[in-house]
Amino acid sequence: MFCTPVAFSFAEMSRQQPDAGGIAHFVARACGRRASAVAGYLFYFAIPFGAPATAVIGGNYIAHALGGGRGTALAAAGLLLTAAFAGNAVGIRMSSGIQLVLMVLLVGLLALALAAPYARAENFEPFAPHGYWAVGGVASLLFFCFAGWEAVTRLAGEFRHPERDLKRATWLTLVVVGWVRAWRPTACCRGRSRGAPVRARFPPPAWN
Repeated sequence: MFCTPVAFSFAEMSRQQPDAGGIAHFVARACGRRASAVAGYLFYFAIPFGAPATAVIGGNYIAHALGGGRGTALAAAGLLLTAAFAGNAVGIRMSSGIQLVLMVLLVGLLALALAAPYARAENFEPFAPHGYWAVGGVASLLFFCFAGWEAVTRLAGEFRHPERDLKRATWLTLVVVGWVRAWRPTACCRGRSRGAPVRARFPPPAWN
């Protein structure tokens, strides 16, 4: 819900001024070229640190599922990075198709987990064992998990009809991503063993 105004702010700016410069382009229009250069370099240098960190997180999940250790996690992270760069190299049409297939698979697996026979409502008891302040803390973290809406500003120029399609794409993304984000922790809680702590369902770093 909190992401809705953020997402549509970027969508509206991109609809009016589609440009591959993205945020840097808007900063240039508002504050000049020097400020635009600072904004552009901030995004530019975020990738060398953010992309490997994200890949390592995904690698940890894969290593945990396979029962592997640090080597498995790092190998999986390398494969994820390679796949991401390869998808980017083949062009936006192909990479967007790949992402669509992966999202359909994720939604299907999530629906299967929610419908599984071991998923029980009583696994939610006790509800909010750490209090509602803890719920608020997790909610603020999930808000930043939604960060990335500014990516649409760099893709606006790739749309054939950005003035029409950007808002449609933003609405669809909000609905699908919101559904996945809401039901993924629900599936984890419903499927956990009776009496097992929720944190046991999430993998620690594979090298700990």
